[in-house]
Amino acid sequence: MFSTVLPEGRQGNMLSFCIHRKGCTLMELLDMLESKDEEIPNTGVNVTSHPPLNSTDDITDEDSGAEENPSGDKLTASQFNATALCDLAISTNGNAVNATRKQSFTSDVVPGPCSSTKTATITTTTTNKPARLSKNKILNLKKYNWKSGEIVDPTIVWPLMLTVAMKEGRILLEYFQQFFANEVLQMMVTYTNQYAAKRNRVGDCSEDDMLVFIAILLLSGYVTVSCRKMYWQSDKDSHKDLVTNAISRDRFDFIFSNLHVCNNDNLDKSDHFGKLHPLLCMLNDRFKQFAPHMRHHSVDESMVSYFGSHGCKQFIKGKPVRCRIKFWCGGKSGGYIIWLEPYQGAGTCGKDYEMKGMGYSMVMTYVDQLLQHVPYQIYFDNLFTSVELLHDLKERGMEATGTIRGNRVKNCTLSSVDKMIKETRGSYKVCSDSPSGISIVRWNDNNVVTGATNFDRVQPLCFEAIFSR
Repeated sequence: MFSTVLPEGRQGNMLSFCIHRKGCTLMELLDMLESKDEEIPNTGVNVTSHPPLNSTDDITDEDSGAEENPSGDKLTASQFNATALCDLAISTNGNAVNATRKQSFTSDVVPGPCSSTKTATITTTTTNKPARLSKNKILNLKKYNWKSGEIVDPTIVWPLMLTVAMKEGRILLEYFQQFFANEVLQMMVTYTNQYAAKRNRVGDCSEDDMLVFIAILLLSGYVTVSCRKMYWQSDKDSHKDLVTNAISRDRFDFIFSNLHVCNNDNLDKSDHFGKLHPLLCMLNDRFKQFAPHMRHHSVDESMVSYFGSHGCKQFIKGKPVRCRIKFWCGGKSGGYIIWLEPYQGAGTCGKDYEMKGMGYSMVMTYVDQLLQHVPYQIYFDNLFTSVELLHDLKERGMEATGTIRGNRVKNCTLSSVDKMIKETRGSYKVCSDSPSGISIVRWNDNNVVTGATNFDRVQPLCFEAIFSR
């Protein structure tokens, strides 16, 4: 979401702009404000643009760049075409304003590359109710007293717990069947045959067929060919006896074209991944059941290759895989995944955390999957980190560390980024809040980096090897 604030002027009552013409874009709203500059006082104006409706545009949900008050000159065409709203504060010179008074402005929109010549009617309605707090303001309700220096706390002892150990004599297939157990295979076989029957085909897929099908999918991940039918060709450079001896090509194509893990007649229309969620829920339960007991965890996003058309497929600038479907993932330091959830916009947030923001919601949802009152150490990047998140994890007994964006630590006593970048490499500044136990450190490396933690300390300093990709 793009939001920009014009320079503040006099104090006054808040007027809410409502666009009465369907599909008013940011370009049209900005043209109206510029053309009616004399009628609209020079007061604080908050213009908010919703994300582009077409989620497959070039720029949709990238998580880099300016977070607050970005420049309007650097917006893309899809953002100018997005629906926009405007909040305008108008001073009444101390006179009471009738709460039901309405004033209409009519303006002719200037034709441009992103809009056509139309007439927009905008009605302003005065109200004496307090403005609703935004999500960013909700995250900063708690007050913190930042002081230079570190906090000295006793080290928490990591408890020894029983975990699922590898038993001697087991083959790899037995470990695979712990996750893809009979109930998972039975679900896949049942709905695959059901979907085939609805298409007037003989649904006779068995659990053994499904196991062979999954095995070929796994094989194609590290023995790749340009077309899957090449596994069954007679050419020596692509022929695979392991595949041809296990299943025929037509049988594989039958399962591939009818594969389902749910009943299409009972889909949740609000869930963009309703056809996939039954399998993900069963796998998440088994990931959690057989997870090894380890202290270090991380939460991040993962891009999954998908070459079809889907509303949640997006482009994220700067990522190795830029145009794919994004999954939120939580796992252990060794690479074991405990929980994963596909990203589908604002609906991904749980109802318990929807007012806290996407990053906060994803971390707390993952923490809910872990054992309670165990001092896990959780790590994440600046997409997730906020002071409010670190504080709430501390109250749950969780330890957390992550890089944090500069606009989320505005009230701390750290040196500014412009000042730190002039310091020698390795210089750092640290401040902390004793009641909450949160420390924030900013240091100068190849670039200025800001990190926050609710348990760790800067001292003692040491040298660390850095590996590139």
